[in-house]
Amino acid sequence: MAEDKGGDVVSFAAKKAEADAQDAAILAVAGSAQKLAAFARYIEDGMVMVTIDARPVGVKVPAQFRGNCQLNLNFSHRFFLDDFEYDDRGVRASLSFSGTSSLCDIPWPAVWMIRSHVTGEVALAPDDVPDVLRTDLLGPEPESVTEAPTKEETPAALSDTAEVGSQDPTETADDGADDEGGDDEPPRGPPKLTLVKSS
Repeated sequence: MAEDKGGDVVSFAAKKAEADAQDAAILAVAGSAQKLAAFARYIEDGMVMVTIDARPVGVKVPAQFRGNCQLNLNFSHRFFLDDFEYDDRGVRASLSFSGTSSLCDIPWPAVWMIRSHVTGEVALAPDDVPDVLRTDLLGPEPESVTEAPTKEETPAALSDTAEVGSQDPTETADDGADDEGGDDEPPRGPPKLTLVKSS
């Protein structure tokens, strides 16, 4: 424990527990309106990282990132970008990548995670997570319920199904971007939690 000049006692253990609890808070969002609401709330606190699937038509990012399904872009009012705006269609701004400015226009359907750099809060759109990343982020799909085998079914007959291994997720691009664009440091890891609260 430490004491500040005003005599108040500060518990660093309590602060860490509070921060860990914030990290675990994942807001489940769906649709453009909920993504916009989460982004608008987070951006008022400071820098926001938007994780997108850059592959769909309509996403505008530098050419070298167009095949990336887990591209992290940072947005902040403190970048003082003249063309930074967000609305019910998406978020857009000219971001800097290795010193080169490039207009990024991101429709909300391409956004599958929004994270506040300030509070650690995360908004996750589970239906928009790319298939290649779904198992790692959300866990395996629940197995379908099947009826118990009848006496006529033998164990050999039940073991004909082949198991399919999970595919490795695509790693986040190391884009070498400046602070206004892509995130040089990967996030602390994708949250492997069951979705939690909805707005």
